[in-house]
Amino acid sequence: MVGRLGLILVGFGVLTFIFVAYQLWGTGLYAANEQSDLHAQFDRTLEKSARTPTLNPTPPTATPGEPVAQIRIPKIGVDEIVVSGVSVADLRMGPGHYPESPWPGQAGNAAIAGHRTTYGAPFSDLDQLVVGDTIVVRTVQGRFDYLVTESKVVKPSDVSVLNPRSAATLTLTTCNPKYSAAQRLVIFADLRANQSPLPATASGPAASSAVLNEPGGAITPVVLSGLLALGVGLVWWWLFRRRRRWYVWLAGASVFLVTFLVFSFYLERTLPANY
Repeated sequence: MVGRLGLILVGFGVLTFIFVAYQLWGTGLYAANEQSDLHAQFDRTLEKSARTPTLNPTPPTATPGEPVAQIRIPKIGVDEIVVSGVSVADLRMGPGHYPESPWPGQAGNAAIAGHRTTYGAPFSDLDQLVVGDTIVVRTVQGRFDYLVTESKVVKPSDVSVLNPRSAATLTLTTCNPKYSAAQRLVIFADLRANQSPLPATASGPAASSAVLNEPGGAITPVVLSGLLALGVGLVWWWLFRRRRRWYVWLAGASVFLVTFLVFSFYLERTLPANY
């Protein structure tokens, strides 16, 4: 009895490790691939804008998931392409610009959200920023340097951090603490005094305030894939008990691993948008 219980606990521990590994590294590989494509796409956008210079470049388009800016935070090694939108799908590609806020470099409160644990965790070390640290944002309208002025932790329901401001402000939001979505860490930064803000324009229609704590995918795929993984696991166990051969164990383990990764895929998508 003790031996069987020990095997169950070991098995549960292994499955937990696989799920955590998928969250930390599997989603990171996905984000890295997306960022590579976004960097190339954004560079082409800048090159096209440079070939047809104007005195007042128009803001980027607001198509969800499209690259609209590059954010660099030298102190913590961030160099990411920002996409338009903060939906679950948008933030899987990289940091996302809140559609209801002005573009970076414009007057007002430009806001960007990003993951802190999964999908490359671009905002993982945001808590290390202190007053005076530099944040650089580049769009088709130019390069804009911000200096951190404040760091605070709020409830996920507190959307006041996105309220309009008269000064040119950059607001970064992410989950807090690491590996949890219980709170939100918010960084405020002001445009350098030697830079003049551009006229403010919203990039798109206002997003729901619930987006700060937006859940991910539906529960149904999680339940169905979980039942499939459980069924495959039981069949694997039954076959191996009847025929204890290494190839039976290996074949069963391979099929079970695939079904469990599918389950992990859907389970991870139920987490809040910028977890």
